[in-house]
Amino acid sequence: MAIYGSSGANTVIYGISDAINVIYGSSDAINVIYGSSDAINVIYGSSDANNVIYGSSDAINVIYGSSDAINVIYGSSDANNVIYGSSDAINVIYGSSDAINVIYGSSDVINVIYCSSDALNVIYGPSEANNVIYGITDTICGINKALYMALKMP
Repeated sequence: MAIYGSSGANTVIYGISDAINVIYGSSDAINVIYGSSDAINVIYGSSDANNVIYGSSDAINVIYGSSDAINVIYGSSDANNVIYGSSDAINVIYGSSDAINVIYGSSDVINVIYCSSDALNVIYGPSEANNVIYGITDTICGINKALYMALKMP
């Protein structure tokens, strides 16, 4: 696992734990996540702009959301997908397809990815600050339903 980060610039995290996760993020710019663990997940997001997620693991998931604009989810079989997004606030993606993926991001603030597929990966990065990965191999994770429902509330 290697972490390369400079404040207010680009951050790349590359970790293998029965999966490959790459995060490329520059604050107020572009964030890309590519992870394969029985699935391929790509996140492309620019703050206050567009966010795209493409994941295949017996399913294809595409999320396109621009802050203060539109959020679209497309999901096919063998996977559950939920998007909760309020403009310039919080985006949560919960998808299970041999894995659980949760993205919590408020524009220009915090992005969190919580993914379990023989691994638990958490990414916490405030804009123009630090990005941290915390990974535990061979651990299955879930999301607190009460917390999830609370986030889902308007």
